[in-house]
Amino acid sequence: MRKFQLFPKEMGIFPILYSIFLIFPLLSLMMMPNSAEKWGNLILFFLYLVAYRKSYFNTAYYWLPYATLLLLSCYFFIVLESMPYFFIYPANVCGWVLGGTKKKEFNIGIISLYSCTILSSIVQYALTTFPFSIDNLISLFVYYCLVFFTPYAARTMYINNRKKRQKNKSNKRLEHVIRQEERIKIARDLHDSLGHSLSAISLKTDLALKLFEKVPDRSKQELQEIQAVSRATLKEVREIVTEMRHMRVMEELIRCDQLLETQGKFLMTQDETLAELLPSAVQHQVSFCIREVVTNFLRHSNGNECFLDFCQQEGKFKMNVTDNGVVKKAIQKGNGLTGMEERIKLFGGKVNLLTEHKSYKMEIVIPWEEIK
Repeated sequence: MRKFQLFPKEMGIFPILYSIFLIFPLLSLMMMPNSAEKWGNLILFFLYLVAYRKSYFNTAYYWLPYATLLLLSCYFFIVLESMPYFFIYPANVCGWVLGGTKKKEFNIGIISLYSCTILSSIVQYALTTFPFSIDNLISLFVYYCLVFFTPYAARTMYINNRKKRQKNKSNKRLEHVIRQEERIKIARDLHDSLGHSLSAISLKTDLALKLFEKVPDRSKQELQEIQAVSRATLKEVREIVTEMRHMRVMEELIRCDQLLETQGKFLMTQDETLAELLPSAVQHQVSFCIREVVTNFLRHSNGNECFLDFCQQEGKFKMNVTDNGVVKKAIQKGNGLTGMEERIKLFGGKVNLLTEHKSYKMEIVIPWEEIK
């Protein structure tokens, strides 16, 4: 059984916020004298709410609730003299829902919205004596601006929201690929190391059992060899487990990218695949440096983009770090930067901190000959 949803989760909080403002016309209807007209209008208002909610669920008949919204907006505008207030809601639906369809369908939705708004305005002003005061004209101007521009603003938000969801899905798929590659690597390492060693132990054990009665000295030699192979195997297993615990640069980039995105900032990289050539122990330390760089960017930078450029020059691996912020005071070394220098020095590397054109720049350099 599907869980009830007031509005689709991917639409965010905007449909709910728009719904709150429908309380005001509802109160106006409730304050009308008790009559058949009042209850008829309340039923139509309830139908308007149902059509507004249904229009956000992109089904095969999405045009039906949208058309219902337009017709009821015309009715409330003409009969209740509510100005173009109710047209704001189909305008929002046009951008959020029809904005995800083909351009032709979106244009039809726009034309339908504008036509209903203009025609109902002409009819309303022809049937009533509308007082053209300055306040009313300003209100009309604001409402018409909202109706005419809301579809395009909502469509832009929908497209950006869809891209963001797609990026999150791509990140999840990439994480899955990375985990799968790690499983394959672990399986290959275990097969190559443990498989050969355990086969040798098994054969030598069988031989030692056969020689135990006949040639005790030879049996003792085989047992000593079994002991040596067992110790070597144990060491290999420990190395594999240690390597499994190491962070990888790709995984850390995904984590940092997601972290920055939640803060409205972006991580831009160049040639990041070069970091995959580093041994796992080096990747582990570089990943910590990337985490520290992103943390400092969030805390101290007034920019919104952090750039990581991976390159190979003169037999050295380099990672250049910059951002689009402006440096307002001298950068002082703290525990974070000191820790980065200590990590990189383990592999004969160094960390250079520079200030160029009022912008912050860091360079991490590691000689390839020290890490191969």
